[in-house]
Amino acid sequence: MPVRLSTPFKNLPGDLKRDSRVQFIRVIGAPNGMFSGALPYVMGEAPLFDDDITTDYFAEALVINSADFEAEAITVRGAVVADTSTAAFDKTVDIVSETGLILGSIVFPKGQPFTLVETAVSFNLLPGVHSYMLRLRKAVPGDELTLNVESRMLWIDVVNASQIKAQVAVLIGGDLSTGGGAGSVALNNYFDYCSQRNYAGGGPPVFGYDSLTGSFYYSLVKLDQSKFDKVLSWEYEAIGSVLDVPTPHGTSRAALFDATLNSEIAATEVFWTSVGTPSTVFRRVANFGNADFVSGDEFEARTKFECPNEAVDCCHSTLVRIAIYVTLDTSQKSRALQLFMKTGHFLASGFPAGRQFYEGVRLKLPVYPAGTVFAFEDSAVSTAAVPQIRLRDVGLTDTGTAGADDAASVLTFGAVRSRQRSGALALTANNRYIVHTTGPALVGQRVRHPHGFIVVEIPPLP
Repeated sequence: MPVRLSTPFKNLPGDLKRDSRVQFIRVIGAPNGMFSGALPYVMGEAPLFDDDITTDYFAEALVINSADFEAEAITVRGAVVADTSTAAFDKTVDIVSETGLILGSIVFPKGQPFTLVETAVSFNLLPGVHSYMLRLRKAVPGDELTLNVESRMLWIDVVNASQIKAQVAVLIGGDLSTGGGAGSVALNNYFDYCSQRNYAGGGPPVFGYDSLTGSFYYSLVKLDQSKFDKVLSWEYEAIGSVLDVPTPHGTSRAALFDATLNSEIAATEVFWTSVGTPSTVFRRVANFGNADFVSGDEFEARTKFECPNEAVDCCHSTLVRIAIYVTLDTSQKSRALQLFMKTGHFLASGFPAGRQFYEGVRLKLPVYPAGTVFAFEDSAVSTAAVPQIRLRDVGLTDTGTAGADDAASVLTFGAVRSRQRSGALALTANNRYIVHTTGPALVGQRVRHPHGFIVVEIPPLP
């Protein structure tokens, strides 16, 4: 089977290395195996609404370099969850590049509850470094704010890949603000955030969590280096802004922390400083290596905000997305590979008493090689009498909540935030899975969690 190589010399036998014109080779039996599967890339999950202007949501754009992927075939699918139950007209959203090029479109029929829809046709990665983002088209007059987009992501499908780059979203869920209806493209993007950090005062600022909700949006993720064979690079990404009223002050900082040791991974710290407008969104990236963190510990994002004139300026910083990216050489994949597939978010399940809450973000399970092991993982804190979270299999339907709970996926939480992972699950390819919480016994009880993962462990390939 032919394999496309980005350079003529990578992983080639000695006799082929002599010929610099070689661009395709044929692998018989694929020695030592390569990776084939779907890589999830989440854009964002703060709710977005259509309004009287067309908006490209550059704040949560995915910046992807095609050179980070080497495979026989690479295609991309957009996947969006949206609600049009109050819409009078059908709605169309687009996946676009930074130049406005439409790469794929999704149509949501009017009058539909939260529904998962993918682009009808897969598209190719653009050559080089490009941004991929969601476009919400201008609504028909009188039908504004009736398209509610809850989740958007890309699936990067690769076949026989010798190099891949995978995303682990560590801070992305939340409902502190919304995009749409703010009056301009810039403000729509500014208000597309999931967490905020205020200057606490009373001393030097320290790294911590959301100023309004605490750690509820901040996932704990276990990173085991043995599951990431032949790491070429680790990358930490933070996207956010600074709100200044009435004058510009303030610097926001974000870093990856080892929650097990309660220590900062210093190489990951990034920052952005106010430039005098509330509509500037910054994307910051830092590279780190295996030697910078302890394998097998739990990790999380933390932020702090420095604003010396807080009493006058009422400043705070906002966060759109924090993620980790790992680039891997999979040409001779000798270890199991772990992927984290985000299942969605909610803050506080528990209104009214006895009600069962279902995750608004749906996930279709792609096809992976035989022997792939799945598990459900979440981090949460709960004051409910029965503090349980589990997966529900709703089958092939892209909407609704009817289905069967997976008893093996049940996770139980207490009053202190913790990370839990189920044992191996027998999940079904192409079925949709949503998150289901047990209804609290009393009003005021809560099950709070930022977002869960379906952890995918793909076995070594022969």
